Amino acid sequence: QTILRAEVNETKRAVWLDSGEAFFEVAHREGEPFVVHAGRQTITVLGTKFSVRRDKDRVTVNVLEGRVPVDDGEGKMAHAAIITAGDTAISRGTSTLIAAKSEERVENSLAWRDGMLTFDQAPLTAVVAEFNRYNRPRLIVTDAQAGKIPIGGSFQASSVDSFTRLLRDAYGLKIEHDD
Repeated sequence: QTILRAEVNETKRAVWLDSGEAFFEVAHREGEPFVVHAGRQTITVLGTKFSVRRDKDRVTVNVLEGRVPVDDGEGKMAHAAIITAGDTAISRGTSTLIAAKSEERVENSLAWRDGMLTFDQAPLTAVVAEFNRYNRPRLIVTDAQAGKIPIGGSFQASSVDSFTRLLRDAYGLKIEHDD
């Protein structure tokens, strides 16, 4: 569910992430920054490895390698948050929170590149939302209490049936298929 536009030529390297998530491995080019526009946020780099995820007004940046400045949404790079390998920046509007130095969290958040989804005690409703990003059959949690069940583990993103069987086996949840 990613929508991405790009303008790349001899003098410009720019991407607009309208929705979804993308991973970038940027080669250094002197005087030619790579710019990602994600809502109000602008991420400008010279060379690094990072991901950007946009969910409406929320933008999440995970840095795998290098340094990434995330501006404040006002275009004032003087107020940019600088994050480095293992850091995550989560922005809403002009507010940005930095979660520092958790290489494991960054690796887990990038597991989708290998077709996996990894969770650490996330509520079932959040896990279902992630599965729905990658699959046409939609999962729907109809019981509010079940939606709060904490889920931990790694799951193949495309294997909705395996995931629902595990939910049934582990928690006794009733699974119904509806065309």
